[in-house]
Amino acid sequence: MRASRSDRVLAAVVFTDMVDSTSVVEELGDSRAKALVNRHHQIVRRELRRFGGREMDTAGDGFFATFNEPAPAIAFACAAAQAVRELGIEIRAGVHFGECEKIGKKLGGITVVVGARVMALGAGGDVLVSGTVAELARGAGFGMSDRGIHALKGVDGDWRVLSVDSVDGAPRDPALDPAEAAARRASIESETGRRRWALPVVVSVLAALALVVGVILFVSTGETKASRPGPDSLARIDTTGTSFDTVVDAGRGAFPEAMAAGDGKLWVVNVASRTMMQIDPTSGETKVIGTTSVPTGVAFADKRVWVTYGFSSDPGRRVDVLEPSDPVLAAAQLNVPEGSYPIAASGDGSLWIADPLGSSLIRHDPVTGRSASVRLPSGSGPVALAVSQDMRVVWVASGRLGAVFKVNTANLHAPVERFGTGGAVPTALATAPDGSVWVAAHDADTVLALSPTGATRVEAAVGDRCDGPTGIVAVKDAIWVSCSISSNVIRLDPRDGSFVSTLAVTGDPGPMTVDGTGAVWVAVRGS
Repeated sequence: MRASRSDRVLAAVVFTDMVDSTSVVEELGDSRAKALVNRHHQIVRRELRRFGGREMDTAGDGFFATFNEPAPAIAFACAAAQAVRELGIEIRAGVHFGECEKIGKKLGGITVVVGARVMALGAGGDVLVSGTVAELARGAGFGMSDRGIHALKGVDGDWRVLSVDSVDGAPRDPALDPAEAAARRASIESETGRRRWALPVVVSVLAALALVVGVILFVSTGETKASRPGPDSLARIDTTGTSFDTVVDAGRGAFPEAMAAGDGKLWVVNVASRTMMQIDPTSGETKVIGTTSVPTGVAFADKRVWVTYGFSSDPGRRVDVLEPSDPVLAAAQLNVPEGSYPIAASGDGSLWIADPLGSSLIRHDPVTGRSASVRLPSGSGPVALAVSQDMRVVWVASGRLGAVFKVNTANLHAPVERFGTGGAVPTALATAPDGSVWVAAHDADTVLALSPTGATRVEAAVGDRCDGPTGIVAVKDAIWVSCSISSNVIRLDPRDGSFVSTLAVTGDPGPMTVDGTGAVWVAVRGS
């Protein structure tokens, strides 16, 4: 019997699969292959959260995910295929859009089958889409080439399949050179191997310290004893920087993805639960506010909270605004391109919003309602913004070009300056009181600081202490970095980037912010 309309839903389905996984297991051995697969899963889930997708199932080294619309599904597949290359592997992906049947908490039906069959036609690095998806994503910034008409196993009719070859005018990178891929895989260590060397030393140190003072302190490594905030929580670092003194539950499966401070409160958007939280840092009191789509960014400007919806096709819901005293978000009278989500506020009340698909930056004055646009280098794909504390510069992280851009706020027509990051792809930015900008690059496990002129001032020695830097904030006497893969937050000395200490969490630490009291907060998601 055909499912009722209430049991059916429109969705973009995405399937991914690791290519040549059997040979990789044979090459690495079971233990190292397991470590590689675990890191693969962390990377794919990070990209899912970034683009607002929902994980439906995981089988071995493959994922089945869904999105509300085709464009973010394609963007996710391209980003995931690029990101996993840091491990020396390739994945292939298939995207289709249509009506799916609800089967418990999962989805099924012909649409799901077509998505899986489209993926199976691909080779390493391929992102293939059905003709349906190609038509629906027309104008979204993807360049495609025809892969022909195919008969899909178990599905009636012939199906047109296309390959995604470029994103926002920038050609997608080809598959890794086999020698380079092998070299990257060679650096993969088993999870037990990475820790085995430390066990005897740790046991001896703990025993000796316990006998002498009865207190366990890891002074030699900078690690302090502290409670570990769990997944789907917001944690505040205490004033001494040695522990977390407040942990706020965001709700199971919330995935807090962006934070901002203002009006004495902390404002958090949760991409999976489609909510925004208001947190009182003093009392710990929280309020949950519903959103109408997947919230992707948040900023506080002109005494109001602004929320972006990077994956919404409804013009009225691309940016919402909230009066702190009002419990309901309202559509802002603000025209931004579809797909805009990085957002930041400057001290003068200006709002800055980046458009990753169109490679532009928009300045909006909430008082006058006027907006102005800055054209960024083609194919830049901005993923993060930071405004200097003197409000003279907006720094923009390019998610595709491995660069940071400097925008002169006093003259938006001035040429945008570009500064390299040594090949690392920046994922988060933070401006310091001295005018420098700190850059975290997840793919290269790198943290560096650029001077106000763009010259490299510091290359932080994070080494193996921070695997997957994802969020970063700068305060007067510290640089804090969240490390998503190693599940910890590290503190660096802002003078030279040297390592100071670390705090462990249970989960995937992500975005960070500083509240009105100067305290540092970190969002912890499910790993």
